[in-house]
Amino acid sequence: MSIKLPTSIMLPPVPKRQEELFGLHGYFMQLDVALKDYARSVYRAMTYLTRSTTFNATTDWGTASGGYYTITFEHNLDLSHTAIAVLDTTTGEDAITVDRARVVDNNSVSIRVLSSPDLRFAGKIIVSGI
Repeated sequence: MSIKLPTSIMLPPVPKRQEELFGLHGYFMQLDVALKDYARSVYRAMTYLTRSTTFNATTDWGTASGGYYTITFEHNLDLSHTAIAVLDTTTGEDAITVDRARVVDNNSVSIRVLSSPDLRFAGKIIVSGI
């Protein structure tokens, strides 16, 4: 999936005559509106490029291998630049650091924790990017 971000802003014309200069305040008000509209459109596009999934503290982690439990999340966003957030939902939604969070490819990420001691937890993975 590929999302096209806005690449231009429609700006109001710059006042050129003396009498139009008195309307400079209005010009800047129009400019402010144009920039806010642009920022909102970029934010909407970026918000669209976010996926999340929840997991439990036991079976979703599968079987330990090489001293680690691993979860792979296939988000299918086709992202080249990815941010991964991991939340512990056991006692709320607190950000947590795992042993490793990595991008497997443009469509999936994985997290892992030690199997001894057993550090599995119930949580949420949030993937976002462009």
